[in-house]
Amino acid sequence: MKRMFIFIAIAGIVLAGCSMDAESGGIKNDSTKQRVFSNSWDGNTLLVEQRNHDDDYETVNEIIDTTEVEALITALGNADWQENVKVDIMPPDYRFSLNSFKHNVWVNQNSNRLELIVEGQSNYGSLSEKSSEVVFAILTGGKRITETTPSTKENVVQDPPKYIAKNEGELSVQDSETAYEMCVNALNDYYKAIWNGSDIDLDAYIENENLKQYTEEKVRSQYNLYGNLDGKVKDIAIDDAWEVEFTDDADGGFLYLHLPVHIHKFTGGYGEGVEFLVRNINGKLVIVDWYAGGKDSYDFLVRGENLTIDDPKIWNNSEWVNKLHSKQIEFSGSTR
Repeated sequence: MKRMFIFIAIAGIVLAGCSMDAESGGIKNDSTKQRVFSNSWDGNTLLVEQRNHDDDYETVNEIIDTTEVEALITALGNADWQENVKVDIMPPDYRFSLNSFKHNVWVNQNSNRLELIVEGQSNYGSLSEKSSEVVFAILTGGKRITETTPSTKENVVQDPPKYIAKNEGELSVQDSETAYEMCVNALNDYYKAIWNGSDIDLDAYIENENLKQYTEEKVRSQYNLYGNLDGKVKDIAIDDAWEVEFTDDADGGFLYLHLPVHIHKFTGGYGEGVEFLVRNINGKLVIVDWYAGGKDSYDFLVRGENLTIDDPKIWNNSEWVNKLHSKQIEFSGSTR
């Protein structure tokens, strides 16, 4: 078996799926409430538009009832607003204007909550689950969030990114940068899924169904632990120095990557080392193993500590997978 080791030092990369960068200066928790929601309704009809599968908007409701509008203003005013942030994400699921302020609304399917921005106000708001149900019912004319899911996987990721190998028929060290990009994107999606309740499309990174199912359960379990805490992820960063190692084998070889990742939250943060194995499958780079070995991390507790991640076929081992699945069930039961 031929092994080649490469040490790559590059400028640290910072990803922010929502690009929410806090600006300097004082922050007033109630400033959005004062600016946007302190005045009475101006009487203009609220036209609620929904994004369809063609990414066009169509009117789905007209709100003219004073009681409904007052309830809407109260709920939105009491949302958890983060001030002085810039938000750059996918087009909203719903949009409407209230007292000349344009509101964009996203449905977070993982948590059944609504997230909002008010255009031109440099803010980001999130509603509690109860308030989300109230606001969603007003906007849609009585529907429940669980009945209507505008942010389906097809809408969020219509064309999943494909990480193409340099050479369709083989893997080489030349694929290191693309593999790095893929793994960093996967980490960005993962940490925001478990802390913010954002969507993660594992099909963009993983083909093995066993690894995919394990990761799905891992995300659900971690979101149950962290999703209701006050500590949303702002972005992640990788140390300037990261490691990649190419190993040749009968199946075309694989890349091992070790990424020291720092998770930056709006308040505080933490770091851990994450390992990946990457293969070239039909010209596309895919993750064939993924292990975050921080002390007391999910993988640390379920898969074991101080593991050597060097078997790209491990998720094809049905006996091993079944034992691991049993451990996942035990772990999920112990954290409820």
